[in-house]
Amino acid sequence: MRLAVLKYDNNGNIGDEIQTLAAEQFLPRVDLRLDRDSLAGARQSEPTLLLMNGWFAKNPRGSFPPAEGIDPVFFSFHIAGSPKDAAHFFSAPCLEYFRRHQPVGCRDKDTAERLRAAGVEAYYTKCLTLTFPRRPAAPRNGRVFIVDVDASNVYLPRELRRGAVVVTHRLSDLYDDELKSMMARKTLELYRNQARLVITSRVHCALPCSAMGIPVVFLGDPRDVRMSVLEDIGIKIHPYRKFKGVLRRYFYRQYFKIFRASGIDWNPKPLDLEEEKSRIVSALRKVLKEKGIES
Repeated sequence: MRLAVLKYDNNGNIGDEIQTLAAEQFLPRVDLRLDRDSLAGARQSEPTLLLMNGWFAKNPRGSFPPAEGIDPVFFSFHIAGSPKDAAHFFSAPCLEYFRRHQPVGCRDKDTAERLRAAGVEAYYTKCLTLTFPRRPAAPRNGRVFIVDVDASNVYLPRELRRGAVVVTHRLSDLYDDELKSMMARKTLELYRNQARLVITSRVHCALPCSAMGIPVVFLGDPRDVRMSVLEDIGIKIHPYRKFKGVLRRYFYRQYFKIFRASGIDWNPKPLDLEEEKSRIVSALRKVLKEKGIES
């Protein structure tokens, strides 16, 4: 059986590449990469095991149900999207596919609950990006990384902004898979080797950084089901909105400074996720072993 992971031909979010790097840790080799958003047309001439971790609602009709020849491993699977897009996964062909390959390991409780309500056996796994190894020690002269947080739109203490490294996880979707994968790997290495604190609005920055033992301050929408896993591992979600227009950004920044920033711990401790990490790793290895794959 060939072993496959996901790639993202028309997507410019390095967080997706980070999820694939997390999946690769558990395969003895990677024979090919299949585009997440066109799995429905990716017919395989040989049996191909594919780790199905991540978000699949960008192009649901292009991705589901996957083509013949793909043997899916559903682990850290997530389907939230617009009501119309999410509804596709509960159509008769998709539900039949899920039932044929159940149980479905889900990245968030909402996905698991919705699948169970539709008669699919599903369980909560959390995210594979929580399995990156913890770094042996924090850097002696670590730096603050501000990742996809607009400092003009939100109050950040001056001592944190001074000398901070500003990073984005946005990429050109014209970059090929090899380049995007390399950039994801180098970005993780940068966090691991240099970060003393990461302030971010990106789930797939906060999760791998926490796994590596890096303190994280997360700014986002607590109502977003994609982010529920953060609170489940002990990361507080501080409400944050992105505004367009100089005046709107200015007034929101003042509001954030007065009413919200005072409640943020800007010097958090790194989380100890080793027990949770071990549970996730054991669960995935059990699933792969049942498929005849030793990681």
